[in-house]
Amino acid sequence: MRGGKYIESSTKTWRTSTLDGYPTGDGGIRLDWKAGLVTFAVIFLAELGDKTQLMVMSLSARSKAPYTIFLGAAAALIASSLLAVWAGDTLLRTIPLKYIRMGTGLGFMVIGGMLFMKAVR
Repeated sequence: MRGGKYIESSTKTWRTSTLDGYPTGDGGIRLDWKAGLVTFAVIFLAELGDKTQLMVMSLSARSKAPYTIFLGAAAALIASSLLAVWAGDTLLRTIPLKYIRMGTGLGFMVIGGMLFMKAVR
């Protein structure tokens, strides 16, 4: 049930952050391999069977150019991830992490509650 996953994500958002203990807003490039691997694993697992993946499978099945479909899908995921990282970094520079966590957790709870209520009906 998707509603439960959103509510679970809300509690994890409130409790944890890979930014704890790191200085922020310094403008430098910081590579944290653990955070990168966790991000990869979370997104990989979350996207399995997602509508985006199903759409890519459908496009690839109809196309005579599966490598082109792969490159297009990869470029789209990179572009949307770049936009999300830029937005998150911009928010972090203006809003304290505590409030970003609370807002994100609340958003997950609202979406999870709405999905749960829809499933119960």
